[in-house]
Parts: sequence; C-alpha cells; structure tokens
Amino acid sequence: MGKSFVVTPKNIKHYSSDMLVKRYRSLIRTMKKKEAIYDPLELGESYAKLRDESQLIFTFMANKQAEHLLAEQMTFPGMENPSRNEYVALVKKKLSDHYIRLQRIKELEKKLAEGVQIFIPSSSCVASYGGEGGGRSSNQSVSERLIIQADTIERNWEIELEDLKLRIQPMLRALQQLDEDERLIIEHKFLQSINPKKDIVVIQETHIARRTYYEKKPDALFKLADALSLI
Repeated sequence: MGKSFVVTPKNIKHYSSDMLVKRYRSLIRTMKKKEAIYDPLELGESYAKLRDESQLIFTFMANKQAEHLLAEQMTFPGMENPSRNEYVALVKKKLSDHYIRLQRIKELEKKLAEGVQIFIPSSSCVASYGGEGGGRSSNQSVSERLIIQADTIERNWEIELEDLKLRIQPMLRALQQLDEDERLIIEHKFLQSINPKKDIVVIQETHIARRTYYEKKPDALFKLADALSLI
C-alpha cells in the first residue's frame, strides 16, 4: 500500500474511499494476526488504537452508505495464515539463513581482498616435468594458465558475492521495521552465532529488562514475519 498512514477524526475527510478501504483492511488483518498470537488480556494499547481507528473508518463509510466496500476478499481453503508456531519457525529459519549468508559474504570479501595466491614454478621445474621440450616457453604457458585459473576463481567469487548481497536484502529491509530494542534482541539472539543464544544470555548482553525482553521478542518475530510476507 506504500507508506502507512493513520486515520483520525480530523483527517478522515481528506482521504478517498479507496485509501480508507485499504487502510481498514490493513487494520483488520493486523488485528487478526495479533488476536491469533496473544491472549485477549495481552493485546494492550496498540491493539486498542488499531480497533478504534478501524471503527472510525467503518462508521464514516457507513454514513456514506459505502460500508460494503470494506468487506475483505474471501479466504479459500489452503490460503489461511500460518499459526504462530508455524510462522515463528519460518522466521527463525530465515534468520538462520541470513546469518549463514552474512558469514559467507565476509569470507568472500576477505578472499577477494587477498586475491588468489599463485605459485609459478621455475623454468627448471617445468623443464623437468616437460622433458627436453620444457624451458622458457613452457614456463610462460604454465604461468598464463595459472593466471587464467586465478581470474576465473575470483570472478566466481564476485558472482557469488553479488548473488548473496541480493539475497540478504529482504531480511535487511525487514529488520528496519523493528524498533531499537527489538532489533538488538534479534541481532544478539539469532545473528551472532549459528545457533540461537539462550534468552538469559541475550538479556545479560543487551541489558534489556527481563519483562521488556519477553514482550519485545514475540513482537519482533511478528514484525519480521509480516515484513517477509510469511503471514
């Protein structure tokens, strides 16, 4: 839908019906996702704001006798959103893949900075391997082949590096949707080692309050799932 906006009693008249319909459907989808994750008593103030905004839009459209436009498209069998356990597992797998790609990128960048090490044998060595027909021309031929091979290896590294940098873009964009604490939690828990760290370790490393941590972690996973179109 592009950049998100918030509908208020003061600005609602400035939006077209199409924009209000899109905003309303977005609100309803987000509310349903939160309802699937949290108990009713845990929904909190952010959910209440979503609910109030959706009710405002519905009332406004009803007054214009256009509330029928707000109806969401039907969901067919097999198109249902994944459960919390399913999407959390998917996000964790994506984060694991992201960590592996980041490590490979570092490795490739280091290799390209150092270059392929070429060891060109001396003319005497080439002669001994090539018999009487060896010598300077044979040594030059070997050198050329080694240089070509090195160039090919480095080119393959460059191609792989370019591909990896493209593959990490969706996760990088998704991480930008998190607030500072949420991103810190995700980076420390999932992006500093191949296996996720224990919660208590992350709490100690980030100095985030225990209660805040356990509130922020599921929110962060939810936001990533949403940004990656997993839900």
